[in-house]
Amino acid sequence: MAFYIAFAPDTATLKKMACAAGSRWTIEECFEMAKGEVGLDHYEVRSWVGWYRHMTLALFALSFLTKLRYQLNQTELKLQEKKVRRRKPTLKRFLQSRGLV
Repeated sequence: MAFYIAFAPDTATLKKMACAAGSRWTIEECFEMAKGEVGLDHYEVRSWVGWYRHMTLALFALSFLTKLRYQLNQTELKLQEKKVRRRKPTLKRFLQSRGLV
């Protein structure tokens, strides 16, 4: 709290400060995901250029994997919706399946 109050501009509202605090949580989650999935923390610092290249490649890989995961989830949701629509029982289908129509 002290950080947000001390470094916020004079015109900052409570709503803007809460937004900044909330986005910090999202950014920390993103870095934790990057450490676990693409090895963001697996580097040996020998030069700034090497560190910069590693960070850039790791974050690019994370963004690629995140978009791919999103697209696959959307495809899976569409397939599930189609299955639900096909299985939707109607009286006509029921009667046809029993040979009554």
